[in-house]
Amino acid sequence: MQQDKFLISGAGGQAASRLEINDFIKDKKQLSLYIQALDAMFKEKDDPRLSWFSVGGIHGLPYVEWNQSPPPLDPQGNPGPFCVHATPLFAPWHRPYVALLEQIIGTHAASIAEKYTADTALWKSAAANLRQPYWDWAINPVPPDVIISDEKVKILHAPMGEEVEVENPFLRYRFRSDSERQSFHESFKDWPTTLRYPTGKGKDATSDVVQLKLELAKYKSGDNSLKSQARELFWLDDWNQFSTTRDHPDRIHNSLEGVHNAVHNVVGGHSPAPEQVEGHMADISYAGFDPIFFLHHCQVDHLLSLWSYIHTLWITGPDASKDLTPFWKTQSNYWSSTDIQTESSLHYTYPELVGGPTPAEVALKVIKLYGGATFEPGPVESLKSLHPSPQSNSITQWSARVRSKQFEVGGSFSVLIFLGNVPENSSEWHTSPTYVGSFHAFVNRTPEACANCQTQEDVYISGVVHLNEAITNTNDNQASLHPDYVVPRLTKGLSWRVRKTNGTVVDLQGIPSLEVVVTATPLTLSPGALFPTVGKPQLYHEITRGTPGGSCAT
Repeated sequence: MQQDKFLISGAGGQAASRLEINDFIKDKKQLSLYIQALDAMFKEKDDPRLSWFSVGGIHGLPYVEWNQSPPPLDPQGNPGPFCVHATPLFAPWHRPYVALLEQIIGTHAASIAEKYTADTALWKSAAANLRQPYWDWAINPVPPDVIISDEKVKILHAPMGEEVEVENPFLRYRFRSDSERQSFHESFKDWPTTLRYPTGKGKDATSDVVQLKLELAKYKSGDNSLKSQARELFWLDDWNQFSTTRDHPDRIHNSLEGVHNAVHNVVGGHSPAPEQVEGHMADISYAGFDPIFFLHHCQVDHLLSLWSYIHTLWITGPDASKDLTPFWKTQSNYWSSTDIQTESSLHYTYPELVGGPTPAEVALKVIKLYGGATFEPGPVESLKSLHPSPQSNSITQWSARVRSKQFEVGGSFSVLIFLGNVPENSSEWHTSPTYVGSFHAFVNRTPEACANCQTQEDVYISGVVHLNEAITNTNDNQASLHPDYVVPRLTKGLSWRVRKTNGTVVDLQGIPSLEVVVTATPLTLSPGALFPTVGKPQLYHEITRGTPGGSCAT
């Protein structure tokens, strides 16, 4: 007799609040339950569908059936991944995925709580309210040590709640056998654990935690920081611009998926030359196995929830009713995007939404988190991350808009923007004073084995790198954001390089679809407005025309 399908319902019970990881780890009971539940998932034997490997594999390899849902097939009948990137379904699809993990963790936590003989009622309450924590990388680009560096972690252990030290499951997933990796490729097939900034290709490679922290710290401030990118999401009032990297003719800010891509690529990192290979988080096929994956995607969902609540917008049209495979709502129906518009459908909420505030009240909370926008005039105009001003202000936001066919490079990649000389040694690019920021693409390296990818073979993705800070960061007393100053300066000094996430530099001549165009977008903050009004971007094709990867306009 066939086993019933496992239905995704979230953690169940009342809609308890998910917590940011820095707050979550302060609750010793919930932290202790989560760590033990995560370890139980790693070791799951009773129901293989609910093991860490099976759940992580939904996102990429090994391209097998999960919970009576066969994987999508390409035109040749070959299986591929379930995940949907560079489509309007990107954000909704990951919502039941995170809820699935939350549900499994909650079930384990409830069983573990029963083992405590001291403060039993408190432990049961902690388990009932346990929800997946999120890592708000916009506020804290470098997560706490318990997530990325502590080999051991202290928990309160059953039955008496005494403090003991255990192996830290947040650091890595240790594959249980070689057979789990038999469908993997290259170094991923040899590595017995997930890695971040691998030290080499061999099976003895480890994660370079120092490098990981250094790279994440670079996204803490500036025009292109994760905080700035998160803040600007709330200035968008169009679902497609907000949700997906799929190219939009009026692309003015990075999308939710675009910011998400940056975190994937930066957390995965790559090994030093000459043994260049990326870590698990930087490859779609393997990212779901890293325990930090769900902390990251819970933050993606957090931003989705806040944006949707403030703008009262959600995915519409035919996509809204499409099946979010393989996540079953009933024994005969999958969840759809329409089903999960509210977090309560899956029994969770976020701190900013507790108590049913108005959209304007949530907007003020977002401004407190990520900053609002005021435009401070002066010798050099600048865009400041502050609360709104009572006066109407406006400014021009100069940006490099980057667009490319997503599969042309052959895997995940970054387009690095510079204003000034570019170091010859690519290992010095990120630390160069002329480096401005990066556009990140998180794509499947084997699109031929991905049904969703093959329908997007000619689809362009796009994003932006803001230039104002770089333009005005000069000793030139004549510096301004006026076109008379900006256009000649960018024409002379703007350049770009492309690098795969494994560290390999890509020849610009080998990416015919790549196009970098400078845009100037008017931003106006009206009196009493919480977010600026974004005007129509003006394109300055002449700045990059005639350069490999520059404007294609004639």
